[in-house]
Formats: sequence, structure tokens, C-alpha cells
Amino acid sequence: MRDPSLFKIFLVKGLKAIYRRLPGQIKKYFLSILRRPVNYQKRCVASIDKNIEHAIRVGTNYLKIISESGVDIAGKTLLELGPGINFGSTLYLSAFGARVMVVDRFLAAWDDEYHSKFYARLAARLKEHIPHADTSALDRIISCHGYPDDAIGCFETAAEDLSSVIADGTIDIVLSSAVLEHIMDPLRCFQELFRVMSPQGIQIHEVDFRDHDDFSRPLDFLLIGDEEYERIFKEVHAERGNRLRPTEYETLMRQAGFSNISINPLLFAEEAYLEEFMDKLPNALTSRYHSFARSDLRQIVAYFILK
Repeated sequence: MRDPSLFKIFLVKGLKAIYRRLPGQIKKYFLSILRRPVNYQKRCVASIDKNIEHAIRVGTNYLKIISESGVDIAGKTLLELGPGINFGSTLYLSAFGARVMVVDRFLAAWDDEYHSKFYARLAARLKEHIPHADTSALDRIISCHGYPDDAIGCFETAAEDLSSVIADGTIDIVLSSAVLEHIMDPLRCFQELFRVMSPQGIQIHEVDFRDHDDFSRPLDFLLIGDEEYERIFKEVHAERGNRLRPTEYETLMRQAGFSNISINPLLFAEEAYLEEFMDKLPNALTSRYHSFARSDLRQIVAYFILK
């Protein structure tokens, strides 16, 4: 009986050999397809229930932190950065009275086969488990088969360019989950987030500082030189992570105008792996992370609260 794993190895090797012989322009064409942003790729209907669980989990976490910060979201204008392939977590919060908006550099377009089912099941879950939830925004989206402005504001723009869509001081709550590590120009992004924030506003940003190519080796990409990594980062539409560490984010946030900043660690690199990485770091001559404190490298997921 043929070993499927061996067949797969030979198939991959054969495809790689064919690819190497292709003209440069054709190679670039295939790469552009393979590197298409995740939000622009075809949705998987089979993953809807899993995606709903994720949206509810993210929305619940947001709501918990907002409440613990002494803020009632009812009547507040709320902006989520980079909501992903659906706007489930944002619309979850609309069910508690927030006026909601989303911004994404690669805004996921409506896919009726996926989104109609996704939002219908999300609304049903809310009605079943949270009877007082206001699902009117979800119901409107379901009936329109799209995103009407009176249900949710949708803007396809980078976080660095919010001035094109959002006026000064008009947002009460800004949220993001595993988004800010994908920002091309973090300082400009934070300047924009500071500009749009209302005087009594709050922002909550969960940042994943790991190498997105391999979470099991979360710091390996810090061994790459800046020039080489900048090329990689742009080629993959910033989806691998910009490599900035927590203290660098805090410095940039303060430069942008934020003064009340809380950093809350959620995950640390395993000690055995961290030891291995620290041993390798001195030999990575082009890396800029030689002088970074171990504590700054050890922290790989955290959330920031800005007031």
C-alpha cells in the first residue's frame, strides 16, 4: 500500500521544481495569489460554529474588561480595529447598547453563503442565552444581506489613516484583539487612536507578540535582521507580526499622547525555549534585540488599557 506521506513529499518536491523553472512574472503572479490577505479569501461555511464561539469569547472578554474599568457601553460609540472575517465580536457588543463601527485595512466583504448563516446563528445564540440582549443591529444586517449604516459603520482603511473616516474625539471605546502587531506604522496608528478618542474614552488592545509563523517558537523571528524582515513583513501583508516588544509599544503610546497606560501580561514564553533563544541571540549579528531585557522578550501576549 502506498504511503500517503511519501506521496505528499514527492508531490511537493515536484511542484517546487516546476515553480523554480517558471519565468519571474509568472512566479510573482502565483505568489500574489498565495499571499492574498486572509480577509479576502473564500469563507469556510463549515467553520461557522467555531467562528461564533470565538466571536462570543472575544466579545465577552471585551465586555468584562470594559465593565471592570467602570464603563457602561450603553449609548457609547465603539470602534473595533481589524475585526477579521466577520464582525461578530463587534455586533455582540452592539447587543448591549453600543453604537458600533469597524475598521480594517483589508475589510472582509459580505459573503452571503457564509455571513447570512453566521449572523443568523449568532443572533439565535444571543436570544437564547441572553434574553435582554438587543439583537436589532444583527436582525437588520440579516434582513439586508449586508451592512447598512444604521446597524454598523464599516470602513476599509488602515488604522494609520483614520482621519479619512473618523472625526476628532468622537469614539468612546476602541478595541482590538491580535491586531496591533500587524500595524505598518505603529506611531502614526497611536496618534490616530489618540486623536479620535473622546475625553472620557477607553481603549483595550490585546497584542500577540509571537512569531505568527510558528507559535511554538514565538521569538525566532527576532533573530532576523531588520532589512530582511521588513521585506518579509510587507510580502505577507504584515500578517506575520511587526516584532515590536511591549516596552516599545508603551513608548510609542506615550509619544502619541497617552499617559494612562496599563500593561497586563497574558502569556509568557516557556523557560526552556527562552533559554535556548537567549543562547542563540548573541550569534544573530544583524538582530537588533541583543540589548533587550529578558523580561521584555519573555512576555509574548498582553493587553493594554489606555485611558
